[in-house]
Amino acid sequence: MPINMKIFLKHCIPKYKRKKELIIH
Repeated sequence: MPINMKIFLKHCIPKYKRKKELIIH
């Protein structure tokens, strides 16, 4: 997983906890 994606997820997880699953898939 690219570092940028990791940072992106880190910032988005609080807002998009459910979307995290969508991003992973």
